[in-house]
Amino acid sequence: MTTIKKQNKQILIILSIAILLIGIGYASLANNVLSVTGEVSATADQNNFKVYFTGNVPKSSTSKDIISIDASSTAKSRSATINIYGLNNKGDYGYAIFEIQNDSNGIDAEILVTAESESTDMFKTSVIMCDANGNAINNSLVHSGEKTYVKVFAELLKTPVSIEKTTITAKLTATPKEVSLPNE
Repeated sequence: MTTIKKQNKQILIILSIAILLIGIGYASLANNVLSVTGEVSATADQNNFKVYFTGNVPKSSTSKDIISIDASSTAKSRSATINIYGLNNKGDYGYAIFEIQNDSNGIDAEILVTAESESTDMFKTSVIMCDANGNAINNSLVHSGEKTYVKVFAELLKTPVSIEKTTITAKLTATPKEVSLPNE
């Protein structure tokens, strides 16, 4: 090879390497990564958790026609009343079913029910989660936007010899539960 051809080849190699180095240098200068870090917080707002009686009492029933029930709740309230009159023989009973709405904003409610009576030797009281017909259900989770029902029941345990009265209390405790998001 002639010297000029060798020199041209060397110049070509040097120029190729120089162009390659300029390209790499440019690429490393052109890629700047910017990042932003911070924090996101959320706080609970009690106004988002709305579990209440709807005002609807879809069913009440007694063991005899002479027994009467006065059951009511005000729409969107957290209290209801039940009065059962005319129990006079052992085994007489009455119950009412109250409708409950979970109108929360994206929050499910776990509902725990308990019943108490001042006179446990004379009256048996109970409260259960149920469907609209009074059939017991096992699911105490009420999803956001859904309804459930509770049955408040009182039974006379023995035939009275005088006028007997008691105060019954059914407590429904709604606990907020986070909604599970579906797997994507």
